[in-house]
Amino acid sequence: MQLLIPMVGKSVEEMLDKWDRMMCEKGEVEIEVSEWFQGLTEDVITRMAFGSSYEQGKAIFRLQSHQMLLAADAFQKDLAREEVLRVCPSRDLPSKDDLAKLKMLSMILNESLRLYPPAIATIRRAKYDVELGGCRVPRGTELLVPILAVHHDQAIWGNDANEFNPMRFADGVSRAAKHPVAFIPFGLGTRTCIGQNLAILQAKLVLTILLQRFSFTLAPSYQHAPTVLMLLYPQHGAPIVFRRLSEDNRDDREVSC
Repeated sequence: MQLLIPMVGKSVEEMLDKWDRMMCEKGEVEIEVSEWFQGLTEDVITRMAFGSSYEQGKAIFRLQSHQMLLAADAFQKDLAREEVLRVCPSRDLPSKDDLAKLKMLSMILNESLRLYPPAIATIRRAKYDVELGGCRVPRGTELLVPILAVHHDQAIWGNDANEFNPMRFADGVSRAAKHPVAFIPFGLGTRTCIGQNLAILQAKLVLTILLQRFSFTLAPSYQHAPTVLMLLYPQHGAPIVFRRLSEDNRDDREVSC
């Protein structure tokens, strides 16, 4: 994965250069991040010739990234920014080791994936006669695994299952719920999504750079309407207002061009 960081970083820098030019006109800019992140992922995959996971990898990254921007409240974003600036004090491209130290950011990404997994369900076929929960499943039976329903089940996740609470992942993924494998945004086992490592790396890298350089809030035009067309996506997009942070102390002061 360390070898992927420069390729992803180059694509991110090119995207942010375009944002900077847009921002120079009035100090802040409303960005439709869903469209931009889709273009970013297309660029990264083109650089890597990683076509086998193109569609799902693209969807996973887009959902992870804009959901973090939308769902995390100001306090959570401040915690994530403090962590990023502590681990990555310069604006140099973060290393693989740097990204591994970003616990709060990982918790926010995991909670985003729990609430809004890219694929809302997956299908598995029994290779042998098995018994699950006292039910006999004959060989060849196809089973639907309702990922979205599992992720919102209060019996598994608690009464706040429908709320955005990254702290549930404070002790790790296996202890976030009452069942150790209740968190399945990429599926499980040998059929796990092939694009997950690229998607997670890209999401963490992009969000780290955004937290280093920008403050951001929901645009007044934002409408919360997640919908399904094969994969989960924002029906009306994800418009976010970005403002550059000062170079010295990364506060919200306007930065001149």
